[in-house]
Amino acid sequence: MEREMKYLREECVILKAAIEEAISKGRQFMDDLNDIPKYGMDFSKDFVFTHLNTGSGIVGWVDDF
Repeated sequence: MEREMKYLREECVILKAAIEEAISKGRQFMDDLNDIPKYGMDFSKDFVFTHLNTGSGIVGWVDDF
């Protein structure tokens, strides 16, 4: 039982690190949106935030919306 608990703790640490990295990369992506040339549509940070609110605790990919 103790080995299983240790394994689960290690898995939680790995998962937490992966989530933090994804959030960090997502924030960098949001900052890079200003570099996208606008062609035929008005694409702004407000458009993305309508679909993905970073303060809501919901994690998702912009492509999913």
